[in-house]
Amino acid sequence: RGYMKSNVFLLEKRLLIDTGPGGVRSPRRLLKALKELKVERLDYILLTHSHPDHIGGVKLIKEAFGGKVALSRDESPRFRDSLSPDISLEQGKKLDKGKILCIHTPGHSPGHFCFYFPDRSILFSGDMVPGWGTTVIAPPEGDMQSYIKSLQSMAQLPLSLLCPGHGPPIHEPAIKIEEIIRHRLEREKQVYSCLGESNHTIKAILGKIYPELSSKMRPLARKQILAHLLKMQKEGRARKTAHGWRKVESRE
Repeated sequence: RGYMKSNVFLLEKRLLIDTGPGGVRSPRRLLKALKELKVERLDYILLTHSHPDHIGGVKLIKEAFGGKVALSRDESPRFRDSLSPDISLEQGKKLDKGKILCIHTPGHSPGHFCFYFPDRSILFSGDMVPGWGTTVIAPPEGDMQSYIKSLQSMAQLPLSLLCPGHGPPIHEPAIKIEEIIRHRLEREKQVYSCLGESNHTIKAILGKIYPELSSKMRPLARKQILAHLLKMQKEGRARKTAHGWRKVESRE
């Protein structure tokens, strides 16, 4: 439920994209649903990334229906105690006789992949572009600079439909992707405007940008602010000191 409610996609009764949350009930519900859909055997179990709300029950599903598990090697360490992927995803790798193009989209996690079906112009975007809300970019695994670059690359694809890991399908993908890029850059401007010659802590920045945010959401907001600060640090626009963060003035 809520934030952990994730989408699972079944195509042609033989291709599964992500396996939903873990625990006991969710994997069993997925197993039951696949049996009710009369799935006999899967060819592939494609995993966008290894966060627990996307890989739950993968071992159970593989044992029941077979299928080659595909995941980036950058995500594979999470499987040490459960399952080793059969296919290590790489940028541009093609699967299912060329029908599926694997696109490396780091940012939310280092080895996040989207799955593109060129013949249908459909992209399965995992956590890169949600159907509602925004994606959490949580350092050190999350990288805001990589995330925005990945979104910009996705925006170059001819898309008719985007199927996210959370929320409803997106029927105007180009508009949605540009909307998210714009939102992130606007938030970055807000963070940057909080910095000056004096030091500013993340707590102080949070108070200026999110003055009415609930205590429950503040930890996530702190991570987003840190992700933006680290991006600006890489770009030489901000630096961290012993007492907080400050702006790096241009010397043009």
